[in-house]
Amino acid sequence: EKNCPGAEVYFADSGHVDRQGRPYLVGRLGLFSKANMNPLRHFQGNFFVIERIVLEVLRRRCRSFTYIIEIGGLDHLEDGGSVCGTGGSKRMQAGLADFYAHYPCFLEHVSFVKSGPIFSTLFRIFSLWVPARFRKFHFFGGWLNPPLKSLQEMYAPDQLPTEFGGSGWSLNGEEFLQRAVRAYSSAGREASASAEAPEP
Repeated sequence: EKNCPGAEVYFADSGHVDRQGRPYLVGRLGLFSKANMNPLRHFQGNFFVIERIVLEVLRRRCRSFTYIIEIGGLDHLEDGGSVCGTGGSKRMQAGLADFYAHYPCFLEHVSFVKSGPIFSTLFRIFSLWVPARFRKFHFFGGWLNPPLKSLQEMYAPDQLPTEFGGSGWSLNGEEFLQRAVRAYSSAGREASASAEAPEP
């Protein structure tokens, strides 16, 4: 937020992998604030995170990544303030279109956790924006969805945060974002040092 005010990025590389060894993004939609959001910086911030996870996929040579996003109790938010409102739905549509235009086939599937009835119902409509071959969405916990523990079919417990039924680590509010930023900064410094190193 200090370096890019208004970005309101609520997801990042988890630093962990699924049962197939693929890295995964983790997000908490409740951290998003419409009041603080700058649309351009939000878009730039989101794509920075996506580009970093794509680079990690290439580094691991695993072809794709996955994504777990906690929806939480967002059904009460005002129109345009979240993905449930008209303004929010347009942002999600644009974001999905841009992502699949630039990075087709990299995202293996998305798991939504702790979603309420409005989001669960509307997103099944919103998902029609995504090409049919990419519609791999799962819902766990929350309204009429399989129990959260079912996530362990795709993620080992020690690779899941405790908030999602795991045993390995914790999101701890928004601390997971801070950890990811530190990891991104460290990777950037290492890449710069490597590029500047003289050839033997």
